[in-house]
Amino acid sequence: MGKTRAEIQREYRERKKAKLGEEFMKKERERVRNYYVPASELSNKKRKERNEKMKIKNRRARAKAKELLERLQIRESSDDGPSDSGYGSVNEPGPSLNEPMIVSLPAIRVAARANGAKKKKARALARAYHSIRVLQKKKIDLERKLKTKSKQVERMKKKIILKNKIPKTPECTQKAVATTPRSKTKHEIEQLQLTPKRKRFVAKKLLLTNVLLAEIKKTKESSSKKKRRVIHNVVAGKITKKYRCMRIVSEETGLSRTALLKCKSKCIVVQREQRKSISKKQAY
Repeated sequence: MGKTRAEIQREYRERKKAKLGEEFMKKERERVRNYYVPASELSNKKRKERNEKMKIKNRRARAKAKELLERLQIRESSDDGPSDSGYGSVNEPGPSLNEPMIVSLPAIRVAARANGAKKKKARALARAYHSIRVLQKKKIDLERKLKTKSKQVERMKKKIILKNKIPKTPECTQKAVATTPRSKTKHEIEQLQLTPKRKRFVAKKLLLTNVLLAEIKKTKESSSKKKRRVIHNVVAGKITKKYRCMRIVSEETGLSRTALLKCKSKCIVVQREQRKSISKKQAY
């Protein structure tokens, strides 16, 4: 029967060891070291596969060492036993009573067993410390999240308290809170309870509306009754009537609702005022 590849390779290594000795062993160690990959760089699947292979290899090595130890013990016991010829007791003098008896015991690898127990304890401690570090990290993350959420809850509570303190009627809220177009816009956005993105989108349009209404109101206050007709023509019209905004425009700007309803044309005509002399007035 032919030899397997493992047997052929084993014989080749034995020949190299006998021929080169320590030089061959050094090259082999360097070759194996170059191919070695640390466990931290392996994936979970490959690390488990390598651990299983090493367990089998170590188990075989321990069994082989145990078998060798048993053979040595059997050989020592057979060498130290009494001879079966019957002449040994006659030729050899017996031990005296004062001499100590020497008993040869089998060699026990106490150091190896002690090291094995120490390794088990060290590995167990390493696993325990690793789990402690992981749990501590999780604890820190959870504490940070709890702190963030508690601050959010506090802010929400403050908002609810402020909303309850503010009067519910729109007239009172505008007088108490909104004094400028920006503050009025901010107050209206807070009442809507929108998301931050929607807040920015709606706030621009609301701010533009409030600014234009404030400008119209200021222009009305600084203009005479005769010149307000131009403002009525600009503000009022078919679109304002269609969407029923006359009352709101009148309340926000202070313009007369009756005057706004009377506007029928959007054409703005600015007439130049002429100065009439006293003689012409008397002639008329």
